[in-house]
Amino acid sequence: MARREMPRRAFLFSTPFAGDRQNRFMEYLDKLTPPSPELPFKDQVRHLVGQYLQNPAGREAVDKYNQLDQELQGRQAKQASLKTGQRLPNFTLPDHTGKPRNIYGLHAVEWLVLVYYRGQFCPFCNLELRALQAHLATIEGSPARLVAVSPQGVGSTAQTVDRNQLGYVVLSDLGAAVGRQLGLIYPVPDYLVEFHRKIGVSQEYFNASGQMELPMPATFIVDRQGLVRFDFVETNAGKRLGPERVVEFIQANREK
Repeated sequence: MARREMPRRAFLFSTPFAGDRQNRFMEYLDKLTPPSPELPFKDQVRHLVGQYLQNPAGREAVDKYNQLDQELQGRQAKQASLKTGQRLPNFTLPDHTGKPRNIYGLHAVEWLVLVYYRGQFCPFCNLELRALQAHLATIEGSPARLVAVSPQGVGSTAQTVDRNQLGYVVLSDLGAAVGRQLGLIYPVPDYLVEFHRKIGVSQEYFNASGQMELPMPATFIVDRQGLVRFDFVETNAGKRLGPERVVEFIQANREK
């Protein structure tokens, strides 16, 4: 049976919020015009940021995350993350149906593309997840297995899969234990907690652990032996590897 089509605006900010804290900024995000999926991914991100900057709360969001970016860079947060040449840890997490999935059991082809994202409250994450879906046939044909992971609970992960119409495996890192193994998790500073609450984002609602913490967005491309062959980790929440670069790397390094 064909998947039902979601409204074009839904993927940018489609999510339940605790209580009555959804305000005008949330409504604004829900009305953003999504970029054309035909655009290169970097242009899709530029389109989204441009719309943010047209709104006072959006500009404040950009300022807050720029401050966070500078702090994470100052702490050299990326230095502790999984690096090229290291082995991907073995882990088992539930998928969007609650079924346990082992990462090495999923890695039954030449490449594994592991994307760690923040959650469905993040418009950049939804943009990335949908862009990966648009390139799924090319990625799988490499051949590679695409798997996305976030600290969300299973219910929020199921909503992410449904609203973004994803056809690949999406896992819930309950307690963010795997994110910590990968060196991606950091505590959310108070000024960002306050801003999230002001605009209606209940971070502890989305995190299965209930903790005020977030991951740095990351993509790891892993070979059949479980070794990381390419790592991308960013302190800036709006910067992602993009599906074109994933495909480019795999095609340039696939077995001859």
